[in-house]
Amino acid sequence: MGRWLAQILLLLVIVLSVSAEAFALEVTTQELATVVVGVPYLGGLTATGGRQPYTWSINNNVTLPISGLTFNSDGTITGQTDTAAGPYGISFKVTDLDGTSAYSNTLILRSADPLTITNQALAYGYVGSTYYRVALPTGNLPDSIMVSGGTGAREISYTGTLPAELSMSSLGTISGTPSEAGESNLTFSVTDQSVPPMIATRKLSIRIYEKVAIATTTLPGALQKAAYSAVLSGGGGVAPYSWKVKSGSLPAGLALNGATISGTPTGCGSSTFYATMTESSPLPVSVDSQPLTLNVTCSDDYRISGNAGVGGATISYGGSVVTADDSGNYSTGSLINGTYAVTPSKPGYLFTPKSQSVTVKDADVLFSFVAAVDTPPTVTSFAFPETATSLTVAVSSLTAKDDSGSIAGYLITESDSVPSASATGWRSTWSSFTFAGGIPDATPVQRTAYVWAKDAAGNVSLGFPATTTITLNDTTKPVVSEFSIPTTSSSLTVPVTTFTATDNVGVTGYLLNTSYTPTPSASASWSSTAPTSYTFSGIKPGVETTKYLYAWAKDATGNVSNYKPASIKIKWTDTTKPQITAFAMPATATSLSVSVTTFTATDDDAVSGYLITESSAVPSLSAAWSTVPASFTFSAGGARTAYAWTRDASGNISDAQSAAVVIEVADNGVCGSSNGNSLSTAPTTNLCQSGTASSVTGSGPWNWSCAGEFNGTTASCSAAKSVLKPGDCDGIGGVSIAEVQSAINMFLGLKVPAACVDTDGGASVSISEVQKAINSFLGL
Repeated sequence: MGRWLAQILLLLVIVLSVSAEAFALEVTTQELATVVVGVPYLGGLTATGGRQPYTWSINNNVTLPISGLTFNSDGTITGQTDTAAGPYGISFKVTDLDGTSAYSNTLILRSADPLTITNQALAYGYVGSTYYRVALPTGNLPDSIMVSGGTGAREISYTGTLPAELSMSSLGTISGTPSEAGESNLTFSVTDQSVPPMIATRKLSIRIYEKVAIATTTLPGALQKAAYSAVLSGGGGVAPYSWKVKSGSLPAGLALNGATISGTPTGCGSSTFYATMTESSPLPVSVDSQPLTLNVTCSDDYRISGNAGVGGATISYGGSVVTADDSGNYSTGSLINGTYAVTPSKPGYLFTPKSQSVTVKDADVLFSFVAAVDTPPTVTSFAFPETATSLTVAVSSLTAKDDSGSIAGYLITESDSVPSASATGWRSTWSSFTFAGGIPDATPVQRTAYVWAKDAAGNVSLGFPATTTITLNDTTKPVVSEFSIPTTSSSLTVPVTTFTATDNVGVTGYLLNTSYTPTPSASASWSSTAPTSYTFSGIKPGVETTKYLYAWAKDATGNVSNYKPASIKIKWTDTTKPQITAFAMPATATSLSVSVTTFTATDDDAVSGYLITESSAVPSLSAAWSTVPASFTFSAGGARTAYAWTRDASGNISDAQSAAVVIEVADNGVCGSSNGNSLSTAPTTNLCQSGTASSVTGSGPWNWSCAGEFNGTTASCSAAKSVLKPGDCDGIGGVSIAEVQSAINMFLGLKVPAACVDTDGGASVSISEVQKAINSFLGL
């Protein structure tokens, strides 16, 4: 019994162990279904083993990341989302009744829009042309299957038969060059990578058209001025078709309306043009063009017509005449090809153009004129110079205009009465006009003339005035009525006692000179008033000389009087210095001899001598005076000043004018008179005879140098310190009685001791030092 009980217990343990291992808690869901946007979702997780019921949760207690969805404790996921999101990796936890837990693998949860084929249609195609999307005003017709929504890669397939020579790629793009016209109806399917996969289908058709082609290649002929109609034909593409003339032109009078050419040709001849045929919307992509020729036979019955511009005008042409109606409209008789001179006319009217050459060539011709009432001319300008000196005055401006375009003649009168067109004196132009006489000489008189213009019809313009002031030339000379001067003078400047003149108009100028030859009236020598004195020239001082002076007068016209003379005896003494008017030399030179650039002078008699010095002191009359020197030689180089002088025969010497020159020649330094002497103190003067002195150095002996200029040498200079005799306080080499008295005063304490007496430097003077001063005085 005990043995069996033990075996039963052992068997029970084994069964319980196997059961526990076989029914362990485990999550069995391996993937989650894709959430479709806008579609209610019901999904969940499953588990096996353990003891039910189960309790589910999201690992780590997070919420579902897709809005609108809820994870329930029974393991279901419910709700609806409106957003495509994910993918998200999520781990779920399940717990059984015993509290045992198990975890899922990381599961992918995502939401996606519904899988849809968005095409409403596919592009049309044409035989022989690459299949491609079609652009329309309302949008494109695609050449591919267009898909939206779903997840992952899509697989696109179709059922049915594509048009011949077209194929579809794995991405849904249809391509190729169709070879046959027709329509293919297909069903397209798209499958994505959702869980479970979403599938979308759509039925679409592809239409392949033949290309547009114009069938008409020739046109029937037309007759000029006869009604014409012809219809163009063609096919292919999508009807209805539109037609137009692409290039060239139809014969005048014909037009293309739809496919019909109609109208009445006005000309004749051959016209070549290109007609184009285009299929209708929504596929304006197929066009055909065809060259066509239309021949119009001439009728040989033509007219020139138009408007003459005024009713009742007569129009002449080719030897014939027609009259315009009351509205001015005219039309010629029947004409053949040729050129005709068409000329309108009507009294009192002008026509533009006056006549027209019109060529008729296989067609009627329209030509009109403009008529205007013929009005008198208008003078636009007429002028004389403001002043004149003759009765014959130049015409400076004369112009007129007329609606006919030309002026037949001009007439100038002094009367403002309108002349007749037949009066004598009309000319084609006027260069001058002669006024009537009655103007006194030299008296300004204003005169007015009137110009008139006429046209070919005899219309005379209004008068146009022009004014000028005429002053006839004055030919009468002035007369010098009185002129006198003293009979003798001791000065070159002589007063005028009397000078008067008269003229029939007026005296405007006076002149005195020593020549009886008239001076031109335009000379600047004339003065507006009678001169009160005159200065003679060319008379030697101290020599009595008889001179003649002539008086003249002139008027505004330039008439010069005869002269009136007067004589005088002059004996004068020259006390006036010459004046140097200019003196210049170059600012720099490289030689002691420097050129004189300018040296001029004046004198009331004459300059008799010129001189240049280096001194500003006035030179003597016995100096080396000469003619104007061409150069001057300086004594040394460096900054130098030259002084210019002049003299006259009476011994008057001018004031000097100077010129500064820097002479850049070697100038050696030379020691001055202080060099080599014995001095009691350092020298400050007479350091250099030439050159620039340096500072003096030393305390005796003393040294300095004299530097040359312009690469000149430098001289070294020195002076010794002299030994003074006791008591020689003024340092001049001897002792005076005053210096002895000064030494005694120092000994007595009446004067501050000086080194020249206090030779031992004891700050006081002893009796022996006084004795030394006395010995120096005595020469001992």
